Amino acid sequence: MGHWNRIKIAKCQILITNFFVLLLGLSLATMTVVTHFGDHFTVIGHASLQRNPYETLRYWAFYVGISLAGLLSLGAALSTIATVREAHGLMAALDWRGGVESRRS
Repeated sequence: MGHWNRIKIAKCQILITNFFVLLLGLSLATMTVVTHFGDHFTVIGHASLQRNPYETLRYWAFYVGISLAGLLSLGAALSTIATVREAHGLMAALDWRGGVESRRS
C-alpha cells in the first residue's frame, strides 16, 4: 500500500470521525433545547411562584449544554477544514519528492 492510499484512508477516517462529532454536537444542542423548552420540563420551572432550586439547575444545565454543543460543532468544523487543507499539502509534498507517481495524465 503506497503513501497515496494511506493518506486517503487517514483523511477519510478523520472526516468520518469529524462528521460523528458534529452529529453529536447537534444532537446535544437539540436535546438541550427540548429539555429546556419542552412541555414536560417547563412544569419544573413554573412549579411555584417563589424561586426553587431546580430553576437554577435548569438554567445552568441549559447554558452548559448549549456551550458544549457549540464547542463540539466548532471543533468538528475546524478539524474538517484543517484535515482537508493538510491532506492537500501532504499530497503535494509527496508528489514533489517523487515518493508517489502523479496521477495526472
